[in-house]
Amino acid sequence: FNVENIFRAIVQSSNLINTNAIDSIQDLDELEFALSVSRTKTLLLMDGNVGVEGIEKLAHKLMTSSGGSVGNAALRLDSELCQPRSITSLRCPKSQHFDKLTSALEKNSIISDIRLPGHLTSLNLENLQSLLRNNGNISYVNLDSCNIGSEGYEKLASALKVNNVISKIDLRNNNVGPVGIDQLASALRVNNVITKINLRHNSVGPGGIDPLASALKVNTAISDIDLGYNKIGSRGAEKLALALQKNKAITVIHLDGNNIGNKGMGMLAMALKVNDIISSISLQENGFGPEGAEKLASALKVNKAILKINLFLQSNWSVGC
Repeated sequence: FNVENIFRAIVQSSNLINTNAIDSIQDLDELEFALSVSRTKTLLLMDGNVGVEGIEKLAHKLMTSSGGSVGNAALRLDSELCQPRSITSLRCPKSQHFDKLTSALEKNSIISDIRLPGHLTSLNLENLQSLLRNNGNISYVNLDSCNIGSEGYEKLASALKVNNVISKIDLRNNNVGPVGIDQLASALRVNNVITKINLRHNSVGPGGIDPLASALKVNTAISDIDLGYNKIGSRGAEKLALALQKNKAITVIHLDGNNIGNKGMGMLAMALKVNDIISSISLQENGFGPEGAEKLASALKVNKAILKINLFLQSNWSVGC
């Protein structure tokens, strides 16, 4: 491929820079120039061969980025003058890249959302904690499938207790279990900035839902929460139902694949009779039959707030249900 043509396209782009095209430090110099004059919104760090030196050069660009136009100075291939002025999203699939960029990101005032690589190391987690404590601009953090474990949740919770910027966080597929969820819940009790949180596939279980439900009783910010496929069962549904009777913020909730059964559905139905905030609820694959469906139907007769409900794949339903 022709690297020169790629960078020419970057200058015209308003969507994405993919550094898979970067094969050398010389190419990275050209990238710096392209960044300085482009309208690009997303920087995707892939598998280019820029190495440590290249990432450090890029880190410098992010650190010195101020968000303002650099005018004619950008026409000079001078690393001190070429400043990326409009990158707002950073996707970083290599853990070593993230470590090199952390200090820069702490000072960067433009990037508003980041996606980190899978299988974060202890050093990655320490750097993430530092970043979320010190950066005042990042509002969306994607940690999907990062295998952060209870150690990661502890550091994340510590940062979220003091962070007042992050409004969306994706923690899908981390299978952290009750201990990690307990740590996160401690942060959600005091954090009133996060409005959307995805905890799908985190092995929350009935034990983990207790502290989370307790946090949701007092949390006034979260409006969209995904708790799908967390094995909470009927006991977890009961605890959550009690929280939803008091919560006045959640409008969208996903409870797919939690095997709540008829008993759990009955408890949720009771909550829906008094909750007039939830407008969308997903209950697919929860194994409740006609008994649970009847209780839900009774709740919906008095609930005027729900506009969307997903009941797909209830294996115990009969044709006439």
